[in-house]
Amino acid sequence: MDVLKRAIVGEVNDLTHRFFSRYGRGEFKGPSIAWRTGKTISVKGSFTYETPVGEAVASSLKGSEYKVSGRIWSYFPIDDKSKEIKIDGKMSPDEILSIYSRYSEKAFIIISFGDKNTSMRCKKRIPKPMELGEPRFFSAKLRDTYFLENVLTDEEFSSLEKYAELGRDFSLTNTIRVKRIEIPEGITDPEKKRVLSERIGEILRKISISKKGNVIKELFFEYKFRA
Repeated sequence: MDVLKRAIVGEVNDLTHRFFSRYGRGEFKGPSIAWRTGKTISVKGSFTYETPVGEAVASSLKGSEYKVSGRIWSYFPIDDKSKEIKIDGKMSPDEILSIYSRYSEKAFIIISFGDKNTSMRCKKRIPKPMELGEPRFFSAKLRDTYFLENVLTDEEFSSLEKYAELGRDFSLTNTIRVKRIEIPEGITDPEKKRVLSERIGEILRKISISKKGNVIKELFFEYKFRA
């Protein structure tokens, strides 16, 4: 489950909290993701969506071994060690999936792997919060839309199913609106205040369905969050 969905459904973990701690009061363009359906599903997305999509890509692999490169990255030490674990080598599909099962709850898994039909390709630099709006951090090819279960809420998934046949191109955008920041009492250090405080506000989501470059249908959703 990606950090946006975690905030919406109230399953905020440490990684989700630290993601939102990067925001002050105001309205911001959040992460976005776009996908095209067909014999192969093509996906492009911004930072935070690479982990649920990458896990779905790994589960679709049919070969015996793949070149894997990139890193596992978090805001805090992973396994009580470094904030980053570099990955570079050959792995089986099960070994790649084990990375996701072990680290997806506490880190962003920014790795590239695959073949011409099923692949995941990530950029190396972590974008700043103001750069999250465009789906340019990763691209992927896979065989189904399994990844949507970890991206969309049940309400969104049901609504999308009603109109999915209208087009082939889909996108999800997020607007993060922080209305209030609650700061724990007794903390004087500015950095600790920022990291430990909670953001309270709204997440506005839009799913667009397009065909041949024309938007056919737009679905709007609004959620309150605390993270």
